[in-house]
Amino acid sequence: EAEWAARSLQVCNHVLDQFDFNESDVVHLFLPIERRRELDTWPLIRGLWERNVTIGVPIANFDNSSLRTALLRPDTELEKKKFGITEPKNPVWVDDQRIAWVGVPLLVIDEKGQRIGYGGGFYDRFFAQLPSSTQKIGLSMEPPIEAIPEVHEYDVPLQGCITPAGYREFIG
Repeated sequence: EAEWAARSLQVCNHVLDQFDFNESDVVHLFLPIERRRELDTWPLIRGLWERNVTIGVPIANFDNSSLRTALLRPDTELEKKKFGITEPKNPVWVDDQRIAWVGVPLLVIDEKGQRIGYGGGFYDRFFAQLPSSTQKIGLSMEPPIEAIPEVHEYDVPLQGCITPAGYREFIG
């Protein structure tokens, strides 16, 4: 537990050190699914709130495999939903065009920025709705592997990845 928490904190600190966010930016971050031992993004969320950065979190629609972004404030009431996903109880929606940076959950990422998530293509569909300037950065507990063997035409590569060792940019 202590090592997992320390590694999560390293990733969060690298984000805060590596990227400059404006108060007008919306940063889209996932809330960790505890049973899947996802990276703990709460230290990052608190650090961004201290910098007055607006945080949005995903709400999944499992009927059409889409994501929408809901505002997350310190006083937002949360509840666990399907698959143990934590979401705002009464979502206030964020305009996708305001999203400047997305911290992307993943299981594995390769040296070209291709990732494997939990399936369903939620994030790939979501990326298509965002401005082309939106940075899409993976948050991972492990370093990139050499290559993901099966990449589909609709898979959207990420521009970079942050691990406990630091930031790695991918050149497309």
